[in-house]
Amino acid sequence: MNAPIILVLSLAALVPAAASPLEAKDPVKTPRGPLTGNWGGDHAGAVLTDRGAKFDFDCAEGSIDGPITPDGEGRFDLAGTYVQDAPGPTRPGREQGRPARYRGKIEDDTMTLSVELPGSDVVIGTFKLVRDRLPRVRKCG
Repeated sequence: MNAPIILVLSLAALVPAAASPLEAKDPVKTPRGPLTGNWGGDHAGAVLTDRGAKFDFDCAEGSIDGPITPDGEGRFDLAGTYVQDAPGPTRPGREQGRPARYRGKIEDDTMTLSVELPGSDVVIGTFKLVRDRLPRVRKCG
Protein backbone atom coordinates (compact mmCIF):
# COMPACT_ATOMS: atom_id res chain seq x y z
CA MET A 1 0.00 0.00 0.00
CA ASN A 2 2.89 2.36 0.63
CA ALA A 3 4.73 1.43 -2.58
CA PRO A 4 2.80 3.80 -4.93
CA ILE A 5 3.52 6.75 -2.65
CA ILE A 6 7.24 6.00 -2.61
CA LEU A 7 7.26 5.71 -6.39
CA VAL A 8 5.50 9.06 -6.80
CA LEU A 9 7.94 10.75 -4.43
CA SER A 10 10.89 9.19 -6.24
CA LEU A 11 9.65 10.41 -9.65
CA ALA A 12 8.96 13.88 -8.27
CA ALA A 13 12.57 14.14 -7.15
CA LEU A 14 13.76 13.44 -10.70
CA VAL A 15 11.65 16.16 -12.38
CA PRO A 16 13.26 19.60 -12.11
CA ALA A 17 11.04 22.22 -10.58
CA ALA A 18 9.85 24.86 -13.02
CA ALA A 19 10.58 28.45 -12.07
CA SER A 20 7.49 30.28 -10.99
CA PRO A 21 6.74 33.40 -13.06
CA LEU A 22 6.15 35.21 -9.77
CA GLU A 23 9.52 34.16 -8.37
CA ALA A 24 11.70 37.17 -7.58
CA LYS A 25 14.79 37.54 -9.72
CA ASP A 26 17.94 39.03 -8.20
CA PRO A 27 18.42 42.28 -10.19
CA VAL A 28 22.00 42.82 -9.05
CA LYS A 29 24.80 40.96 -10.79
CA THR A 30 27.66 41.77 -8.47
CA PRO A 31 31.13 41.33 -9.90
CA ARG A 32 33.35 38.87 -8.05
CA GLY A 33 36.38 41.13 -7.98
CA PRO A 34 37.30 44.75 -8.56
CA LEU A 35 35.39 46.68 -11.20
CA THR A 36 37.40 47.39 -14.33
CA GLY A 37 36.90 48.96 -17.71
CA ASN A 38 35.56 52.15 -19.18
CA TRP A 39 32.30 53.59 -17.87
CA GLY A 40 30.53 56.61 -19.34
CA GLY A 41 27.45 58.73 -19.07
CA ASP A 42 26.22 62.29 -19.23
CA HIS A 43 28.61 64.65 -17.42
CA ALA A 44 30.89 61.86 -16.15
CA GLY A 45 33.23 59.10 -17.23
CA ALA A 46 35.51 56.63 -15.46
CA VAL A 47 38.43 54.36 -16.21
CA LEU A 48 38.61 51.62 -13.58
CA THR A 49 41.47 49.20 -13.01
CA ASP A 50 42.32 46.75 -10.25
CA ARG A 51 44.62 49.51 -8.89
CA GLY A 52 42.13 52.39 -8.75
CA ALA A 53 39.91 54.75 -10.69
CA LYS A 54 40.22 57.97 -12.67
CA PHE A 55 37.10 60.08 -13.20
CA ASP A 56 36.32 62.89 -15.65
CA PHE A 57 33.48 65.28 -14.89
CA ASP A 58 32.32 68.53 -16.46
CA CYS A 59 35.16 70.95 -15.59
CA ALA A 60 36.62 68.55 -13.00
CA GLU A 61 38.40 65.26 -12.43
CA GLY A 62 38.80 62.81 -9.60
CA SER A 63 40.48 59.61 -8.51
CA ILE A 64 40.40 56.70 -6.10
CA ASP A 65 43.75 55.14 -5.18
CA GLY A 66 42.50 51.58 -4.74
CA PRO A 67 40.25 49.05 -6.44
CA ILE A 68 36.48 49.47 -6.44
CA THR A 69 35.11 46.17 -5.17
CA PRO A 70 31.35 46.27 -4.53
CA ASP A 71 29.80 44.40 -1.59
CA GLY A 72 27.23 41.62 -1.96
CA GLU A 73 24.51 44.15 -2.76
CA GLY A 74 26.60 45.85 -5.46
CA ARG A 75 27.41 48.92 -3.32
CA PHE A 76 30.69 50.71 -2.64
CA ASP A 77 31.72 53.71 -0.52
CA LEU A 78 35.31 54.92 -0.95
CA ALA A 79 37.49 57.94 -0.26
CA GLY A 80 39.26 59.70 -3.10
CA THR A 81 40.11 63.12 -4.42
CA TYR A 82 38.24 65.69 -6.49
CA VAL A 83 39.86 68.50 -8.49
CA GLN A 84 37.81 71.38 -9.88
CA ASP A 85 39.19 72.61 -13.24
CA ALA A 86 39.25 76.27 -14.21
CA PRO A 87 40.19 78.14 -17.34
CA GLY A 88 43.71 79.51 -17.56
CA PRO A 89 46.99 78.30 -16.13
CA THR A 90 47.13 75.60 -13.48
CA ARG A 91 47.55 76.98 -9.98
CA PRO A 92 50.02 75.40 -7.52
CA GLY A 93 48.32 72.80 -5.34
CA ARG A 94 45.46 72.23 -7.78
CA GLU A 95 46.78 68.78 -8.61
CA GLN A 96 46.27 67.67 -4.98
CA GLY A 97 42.55 68.34 -5.06
CA ARG A 98 40.14 67.99 -2.19
CA PRO A 99 39.08 64.88 -0.30
CA ALA A 100 35.95 63.36 -1.82
CA ARG A 101 33.56 60.51 -1.07
CA TYR A 102 32.56 58.22 -3.95
CA ARG A 103 29.46 56.14 -3.28
CA GLY A 104 27.85 53.88 -5.82
CA LYS A 105 25.78 50.89 -6.71
CA ILE A 106 26.22 48.46 -9.59
CA GLU A 107 23.22 46.85 -11.31
CA ASP A 108 24.11 44.76 -14.33
CA ASP A 109 26.26 47.08 -16.51
CA THR A 110 25.05 50.32 -14.90
CA MET A 111 26.73 52.25 -12.10
CA THR A 112 24.96 54.94 -10.11
CA LEU A 113 27.72 57.15 -8.72
CA SER A 114 27.38 59.92 -6.13
CA VAL A 115 30.26 62.29 -5.37
CA GLU A 116 30.38 64.46 -2.24
CA LEU A 117 32.97 66.66 -0.53
CA PRO A 118 33.12 65.58 3.14
CA GLY A 119 33.02 68.25 5.81
CA SER A 120 30.92 70.54 3.63
CA ASP A 121 27.43 70.69 2.24
CA VAL A 122 28.79 70.28 -1.29
CA VAL A 123 27.34 67.43 -3.32
CA ILE A 124 29.04 67.31 -6.71
CA GLY A 125 26.26 65.19 -8.17
CA THR A 126 24.82 61.79 -8.92
CA PHE A 127 25.71 60.21 -12.23
CA LYS A 128 24.56 57.15 -14.17
CA LEU A 129 27.47 55.43 -15.93
CA VAL A 130 27.24 52.48 -18.30
CA ARG A 131 30.04 50.00 -18.93
CA ASP A 132 31.76 50.50 -22.32
CA ARG A 133 29.81 53.69 -23.07
CA LEU A 134 31.68 56.85 -24.07
CA PRO A 135 31.33 59.68 -21.55
CA ARG A 136 29.83 63.05 -22.47
CA VAL A 137 31.80 65.59 -20.46
CA ARG A 138 32.57 69.26 -20.99
CA LYS A 139 36.13 70.36 -20.24
CA CYS A 140 36.87 73.90 -19.12
CA GLY A 141 39.41 75.67 -21.22
